[in-house]
Amino acid sequence: EQAVKAFKAFKEEQKIAEREKQAKKLLKQAKTDKATLEVAAMAERQKELKRLELEGAKRESARVRLEQLERQKAEERLRKQQALAQEERDRRKAEALKLGEQGMQKFIGNDFEGASDLFSQAVELDPENRDYNLNHGIALYRQKKYDEALVKLNVAPDKPERVAEKRYYLGLCHYNLKELEPAIKDFSFVRDQN
Repeated sequence: EQAVKAFKAFKEEQKIAEREKQAKKLLKQAKTDKATLEVAAMAERQKELKRLELEGAKRESARVRLEQLERQKAEERLRKQQALAQEERDRRKAEALKLGEQGMQKFIGNDFEGASDLFSQAVELDPENRDYNLNHGIALYRQKKYDEALVKLNVAPDKPERVAEKRYYLGLCHYNLKELEPAIKDFSFVRDQN
């Protein structure tokens, strides 16, 4: 009777040992498969990053051309403004100020398209005011027109007290376009400015 019980216990121990052996084998195979999957996933991520980088480079090239055109327009607006009589310049600046204030009201009311139009008109009337271009770029960002916003923001002259804000929106535009390196650069600048 003891021998039969011992034999059954021995058989059970062998079954358990065999199951443990199979479990170890499956675990080893799963680890190998997991490593293979991780390498494949990493390769896929790298491929996607390269694709995004190439798309970003194409967009950047197009933006550079648009920025050149926008800078030429800005220079032309300044030349035209300087050719005007002082009285007309003052009238235009006052009108631009009203348009800028209306644009801010629309911006605050989440009418970003209306705000964008008003800021654009204000830039035409008073090209010396740095805020109108910057506000126009931010309104374009809020409309999810990231490439246009980048052009306007890059063309907007830097105003010392708003440089961090400008770089923040530049970073957001780059981030939303999945242009990660320029986004990191802009966000790092903002972080360093506290």
